[in-house]
Amino acid sequence: MGRVFEKQYEINYYNLDNSLKCKITSILDFFCDIGMQQSEELGVGVDSLTGRNLTWVFYKYNINMKRYPRYGEKIRIITDPIGFKKFYAFRDYTILDEGNKVIGEGKSLFFLIDLAKRRPTRIPRDLYEAYGCADEIKDNPTIVDPEKLEEEQYFREFYVRRSDIDSNKHVNNTKYVEWALEVIPDEIVDEYELDNISIVYSKEITYGHMVKTKCSVHNEDNGIIKIRHLIQDDVGRDITLINTFWRKN
Repeated sequence: MGRVFEKQYEINYYNLDNSLKCKITSILDFFCDIGMQQSEELGVGVDSLTGRNLTWVFYKYNINMKRYPRYGEKIRIITDPIGFKKFYAFRDYTILDEGNKVIGEGKSLFFLIDLAKRRPTRIPRDLYEAYGCADEIKDNPTIVDPEKLEEEQYFREFYVRRSDIDSNKHVNNTKYVEWALEVIPDEIVDEYELDNISIVYSKEITYGHMVKTKCSVHNEDNGIIKIRHLIQDDVGRDITLINTFWRKN
């Protein structure tokens, strides 16, 4: 267990989807923001790392939402940098409503990247100390990998815009989720609610390229709809794999 950090967020109109509930991409933005906020307060933020040619890059996410907050609600997010192992870092997230009830949970896995070499690098000892992680964790936390897409039922293509790019000069992690959700049939989006999402970011993509997002829809025995998503770049390489699970409204 590392140094626990928490922050309050208010759900604004720009965080809402067409059902007036907080978007899953806003939840991802909150998770990214709280991690960066903690890093800044610990003195190991963006400027500190880039000065050493280092940066954190998301690799995997699992998010489970029990309920989505609505407009005007204040939520509290608690995050724990639960451990490091070589060039991996793990975080837990808990979302609580104003009644202190858990409405969502998440896990993430990061790489520490050498910016000059564009490859993972071993996490320095001072970062262990900053986040309160005494030593390498022995057992990796369980983060479920999404299942691969086996058949293409729906697809769309998108060009990467300047507004999609983050400070690492590649596409912001929330954009991949936006692209994946765009290809889902309207009747699912209108009649179901996103329950769970698992993501693996395999390769980065930069400004000016085109991406193709594909998916297939599967009905589960418990009434849940599972959708397998695949995002590829303009030369056909797999760059992101996502599974979304949808419950009836």
